[in-house]
Formats: sequence, C-alpha cells, structure tokens
Amino acid sequence: MNIRHTSAPFTRLFKMLVLSLVLVAGGALGAQGASAAPQSAAVQAAPVVEAAPPSTAAVWSCYSVLYSNGVERDCTVNSGEIRSYLSCSNGWTYYTRWLGRGSWYILQVCPSGYYRTGSGIQSRG
Repeated sequence: MNIRHTSAPFTRLFKMLVLSLVLVAGGALGAQGASAAPQSAAVQAAPVVEAAPPSTAAVWSCYSVLYSNGVERDCTVNSGEIRSYLSCSNGWTYYTRWLGRGSWYILQVCPSGYYRTGSGIQSRG
C-alpha cells in the first residue's frame, strides 16, 4: 500500500512505471501485508461501514484507475476524512489509514497471485 500526500501531480508515465515495478517485484508490499495480516492494524477481516448524519458528510473527490489486482487513486479531501479499501481474492480487505484535508495519491495492490474483487472509498464527517 502506498499513500502519499501530494503537492504537485505526478505524470501518468511515472505512476505506471512505479506500479509496474511493484507488480514485477512480486508484490513484495502486498505479500508482506498478507503474511503479517493478523498482526497489522491496517488490515481488517471485514469491511466496517460507519454511518454519519447527512449534515456531517465529508467533501472529497477521487480519480481512480482500477487494475485486475489493484487500484490507483488521486484524491482531494476538502473536509472530513476518507479511506480507500481493496478487497482481494485471498479473502482479505485492506484499508488505508483515515486521510484528512489535502491531496493524496493512493496505490493499493493485492498480494502476488491474487486479484481485486472489490474496492471503494469510505468517508466520515
């Protein structure tokens, strides 16, 4: 999982190169997350959807690119907080930490050998 607060957007070529390197390297970050999944605070076995009153909704926007085994997002959070999640064919759902105001680049990749079964954004006030 890669989360970065961005002040200037990266080029598409650079993003694709980084993603390719992660995938070619056998998804080392994803494999490490899978082997350490029970101890990791960032990984939860089931998605938790937290309801918030309509008057306290977060204001955000994301441009997402979906891949067979991951997701790449460029997000801007104006108020509240968001987190991205990625569900993989190994049965695990991986979450980013809660992200507040600012611009964020998020890259989530399933462990090597597994594919994406779902993904999305959760938000809170």
